[in-house]
Amino acid sequence: MELTRLQRDTGGRTTRDREPGTLSVHVVADASDRRDLRELREFRELYAAGSPTAAPPPVWDGYDEEALLLLCRDGDRPVGALRLTRHWAEHGELLPYFPELPDVLRAEPVGFASIGRVLLAPTHRASADVAAALFHAGGTWCAGTTPLRRYASAVLPSVVRFHRLFGARVSRGPVPAPGLRDGLVLMTGTLRATAERTAGWLTARRWALVDTAPPVPPAVWRRT
Repeated sequence: MELTRLQRDTGGRTTRDREPGTLSVHVVADASDRRDLRELREFRELYAAGSPTAAPPPVWDGYDEEALLLLCRDGDRPVGALRLTRHWAEHGELLPYFPELPDVLRAEPVGFASIGRVLLAPTHRASADVAAALFHAGGTWCAGTTPLRRYASAVLPSVVRFHRLFGARVSRGPVPAPGLRDGLVLMTGTLRATAERTAGWLTARRWALVDTAPPVPPAVWRRT
């Protein structure tokens, strides 16, 4: 199901082959979205080989079952992916790296969103457009359909500047992580602010955004 469609305003000029003219962000809601699900798995498997970790994460794990899974396409070709999971102060995928999370986000009794599994095709890493499209779609969806206000993400120090660009700030780290020479940094942000910040970024980059009606979130996301 499509969440967001982006069309680049070229001002009448012809774009370069590498410069996408249309991006779309789809939510892989469940196994009924067979094409999206297949392409997401294949995309993860293809680019897991380029993961900076010594042991790349599994293509699929238990958190995927109740996650918001996003797939970004340039035309018909998958070029980016992102996962949002609901994280509680005492339970979630970030706790093994940041056991102090209950203190960092104690003021969020409904929990928060965890953004992870961000993957970009090598052809689309030169700019932040695809990442911005994914963060915009995820932030817009969560802020509009769930009780969550904030999010957290464990990132490599080398990409901290991109997350700052989208409105996040460094909360902890870097901390040691298996297989990562430089460790991980905990970034936190506000979902609505990130949705607005990325919309501004994309508009400045001549992208016209259309946010479609979001799907009904799974029960785990609606629970307060």
